[in-house]
Amino acid sequence: MMKKTNVLSLFLLFLVLAATACSDGSSDSVTDKFKSEFRKGFVEGATEQCVAKVPKTSLLSEETVLQVCTCTAEKMADRISVEDMSAILSGNISENVKEQIKQSTTDCLKETVGLDGKRAASDSK
Repeated sequence: MMKKTNVLSLFLLFLVLAATACSDGSSDSVTDKFKSEFRKGFVEGATEQCVAKVPKTSLLSEETVLQVCTCTAEKMADRISVEDMSAILSGNISENVKEQIKQSTTDCLKETVGLDGKRAASDSK
């Protein structure tokens, strides 16, 4: 499970990279690298938390649960700010972010399982 210390570590990494960046425009690549690494950490942490919260008695296979959770985390990373990502990982979720999570999950279930649920039925354990 991704903890606050991981977010802090990413922030400290950003500070170190920013301090060593040259003033010749490489700060943009440092910022891009930080955003990329932070996004990656968010997706990993959010996926892990999602998978852990799905009941073991789910009708979906572990593989499908992982696919839906990864998809949801990736959509969330695309839809919300870095500040919201950090808040989610520390357990502070606003109503707006809850709605984004719900929409992302719904979209991913439709993409992964299908609208008619046929895959879900055939994917059961």
